[in-house]
Amino acid sequence: MTCHEAAPPPVRFLEGERVYLRPIGLADTDWYFRSLYNHEGRRLTGTQKHYTRHEYRAKYVLG
Repeated sequence: MTCHEAAPPPVRFLEGERVYLRPIGLADTDWYFRSLYNHEGRRLTGTQKHYTRHEYRAKYVLG
């Protein structure tokens, strides 16, 4: 894709009446990074590892 081409529409893998699933993208980085340190979310998911923003982007972000 060149700088003059329009970006493709977001990919929606699964869509329902009130929700859709799509790949994680760069625009999601800040929200997702903050949610990694939410106490209740960590308790419910069992998350124990701590990531830097750079580690998170390298491991999880697509595009």
